[in-house]
Amino acid sequence: MSLSDVLSTSYSKFKHLTTTSLSIIVFIQGCISILITQFFIKLFYYKNSEKLQRGLNQTKRSFIILLLSIFSNVSPTSIRITTDDATMRRDSFQINRIGDIIAQLDTNSIIFSNHQLYIDWVIIWWLAHLANLSGNFFILLKKSLEKIPLLGYGMKNYKFIFMNRKWAQDKSLLEQSLGAINTNAIENGKNKDLTNAWGYNILLFPEGTNLCTNGIRKNNAYCKKMGLKPMKNVLMPHTTGLRFMIQNLQPSLTKIYDVTIGYSGVKGEHEFAEIKYSLKNIFLKGLGPSMIDIHIRSFNLYEIPYQDEEAFSKWLFTVWEDKNRLLDQYYINDTFQGMDGKTTLFCPAMDVNPYDFVTVVFLPVAFGMVLTASLWAYFNKKLA
Repeated sequence: MSLSDVLSTSYSKFKHLTTTSLSIIVFIQGCISILITQFFIKLFYYKNSEKLQRGLNQTKRSFIILLLSIFSNVSPTSIRITTDDATMRRDSFQINRIGDIIAQLDTNSIIFSNHQLYIDWVIIWWLAHLANLSGNFFILLKKSLEKIPLLGYGMKNYKFIFMNRKWAQDKSLLEQSLGAINTNAIENGKNKDLTNAWGYNILLFPEGTNLCTNGIRKNNAYCKKMGLKPMKNVLMPHTTGLRFMIQNLQPSLTKIYDVTIGYSGVKGEHEFAEIKYSLKNIFLKGLGPSMIDIHIRSFNLYEIPYQDEEAFSKWLFTVWEDKNRLLDQYYINDTFQGMDGKTTLFCPAMDVNPYDFVTVVFLPVAFGMVLTASLWAYFNKKLA
């Protein structure tokens, strides 16, 4: 290896180490800033539910901008968004005059997706952000995530729904959470000025876990119990939670989005994105996918037989069979693009608007650093 190669490799490692270290600092400072903001919003607006909701929605929007800013720096990736022309408007995703990607997605909607990586939810939240709906985003998460220091408190303020994965325990919690979301969307949504504060987009992964060796083991046991044949590219979806959500949200529910995600460099059966693109590889080593493909179609409520349990199960299994076939084609062609009846938009990066970065990430973090340095200097002076 030549000296220039050695220097180039060393520089690349140093650059990535610096970027990762700064990103960790920015993330921690950003999270603390958001939590402090949440505290004061709840302190000052606890008697004004509309202002309280708007404030907490803004901190939710701030969090996804923070995540996207870090993700796009430590592991830059390109995105291809392919929409189904039969169910989605051709202008659902487009690039405006200044080069920003904007989306037209319905509020008061459910989004479900296949689940391969722990960053799947970040990508789908980004889609909602493009439609200016990131402040109204809700996620169903496993209960253990509620205990993460700092982040757990923040996610509770976002009213994310934490599940035990035991239906006997989860049913009443889910009913209560969905009931509050639905009531707010109906009652407060009557006032157009409040719609942005009280609408919702709820993300659910019906497979229950991501595609990996352990996930396949659980999936095979589930399929055997249900008398179903396992699929090659996806895990079999669980029907109870999604059907229950539709039943409890249907007074306000307007649309259901079906998202399928594919990651470049992953060839399907026996090769898992979860191993190739682990959180460690993405955020600490910068070894993320060079391209993420997203396929989206939508359903109207009247198209879904949610009132009949057996018919709904058949409908959802058919949707997953479609996903399996779609991913078969993806692993052959490395894209959803070019399929009949599809429209594709290429995004060179999953960036955020520079103004959003400055106001949501840079200024709070800069203030936090100045405050920390000031306090450090003050106490050092006192102790001297």
